[in-house]
Amino acid sequence: GFYADDFYHELILSGQLDTYGVSTNPLLDLFSFLPADGPLRDLVERAGFEPWWIAPNVHINFFRPITALTHLIDHTLWPQIPLLHHAHSILWMCALVWTLKRLYRISGMSGLPLGMALFFFVVDDAHILSVAWLANRNAIVA
Repeated sequence: GFYADDFYHELILSGQLDTYGVSTNPLLDLFSFLPADGPLRDLVERAGFEPWWIAPNVHINFFRPITALTHLIDHTLWPQIPLLHHAHSILWMCALVWTLKRLYRISGMSGLPLGMALFFFVVDDAHILSVAWLANRNAIVA
């Protein structure tokens, strides 16, 4: 299902922030967690998502248009079916493993060493969060 920042993404992708007078661009604002200024920043402050101790000029706005596009595609095709969103992340991970296999082959690796390198990459627990948490899909895409 959805978890943590996934709900924030759903608010932006579904246009629900329009009811608060905040217009967003999913490709640019999906990873804008502390906008520089404007209505979105005011909403984040009022909702309590901004820590009380943070300086007013601090902003967090990641530029991840390709990943935002993948989330936009998910939301357009399967808005309320998180299982298919997760399947999309798994497909990105498969593409990453295929690309890694090609890279290893170019470097001259083959046979058992190649298989073991790919196996250990796939089962490494550091990749679980990138695949399981939709908002962290950018780690796979990058």
